[in-house]
Amino acid sequence: MQHPIHQRSRTLPRRIADHFEQEIREGRLRENDRLPSTAELARSFGVNLETLQAAMKELAGRGLLERIPGRGTFIRHGLAGRCVGIVFGREIFYRPDRLFHAVLLEELTGLIRQSGWSSRLFASGEAAEYDKGFHDLKQAVSAGEIRIVLGLCANRLIEQYLWQACSVPAPKIPFELDVPSLLEPGLAYLDRHACREVLVLHSSAPEWRQGIRQLDPGRYPHLRAHFVPVDPHDADREQVYRTAAAFFPAHPGCDGLFITEDAMFRQTVTAACQSGRHIGSELKLITHVNKGLEPFFPLPLTRLEIDPADVALQVWNQLQALLRGEPELRPTLRPRLIPGRTCGEAHE
Repeated sequence: MQHPIHQRSRTLPRRIADHFEQEIREGRLRENDRLPSTAELARSFGVNLETLQAAMKELAGRGLLERIPGRGTFIRHGLAGRCVGIVFGREIFYRPDRLFHAVLLEELTGLIRQSGWSSRLFASGEAAEYDKGFHDLKQAVSAGEIRIVLGLCANRLIEQYLWQACSVPAPKIPFELDVPSLLEPGLAYLDRHACREVLVLHSSAPEWRQGIRQLDPGRYPHLRAHFVPVDPHDADREQVYRTAAAFFPAHPGCDGLFITEDAMFRQTVTAACQSGRHIGSELKLITHVNKGLEPFFPLPLTRLEIDPADVALQVWNQLQALLRGEPELRPTLRPRLIPGRTCGEAHE
């Protein structure tokens, strides 16, 4: 028997899409219902796969279904109004200092999906005016397919569009690193491991200066800390190397090293080794390494780690709060200390 969709006018894919929409309106298909496979649906409608896929694309455009790779196709009610656009720089997948953002992206899209929303990803490069990802993002926003947009390591031209010209909310989420919660556990740990003089290399950004003033020296009573700022915009980190290389000969009693940014690691450790210090015995080391970057370091580090899953949750809560019209939050990055082998204990 011929399916009723063959008995109407209009294109066949649109008729199939209309049929599904009616099923949704009348309650026979509910939110989160999983549809049969494309092949099964094509057989039930008596159409070929190409026609059925065109119908599914039409439904997706109406915001009524979502395809989740590896899981299937699910009914969504008004998904177009529940879609987060995320534009990100491609370098997050190949630059070690940006891989944290790749893990963050994965965690964030998972949270969005679990909340019944969908996400669309737009990869951008450096020449944004000729960039397909940027072009696709603007088209999706203009077509009303995106409810809110988040930039993740996007270039300046895209940021300018997001914060000045984008017609949907595109918040600039200012992450705040809780400086005392990063420094105090590390300094206390070095103090417990009998360090008496420690070099702390940190950014010269204002939030670091303010955070250092808030420290409680009572948490590390036996330790003398030298807080040495370096330029956060020093792209090649040459200043980091020069600063560390000058410090160690001038402070022969220095027995501890605290690196507050993973991007400073190579230059600082190089300077320490060139000064004749052996990491782990003569010079105990703690570094800030974002979770996911451990394989890029030569040995199990005693480290302060920020979990991208925690950051993703804060970002998603921030986006939802903005959509509800609630006051803007400022996600706070609070690291946790992970023992390793660079403080002289082989079995930490």
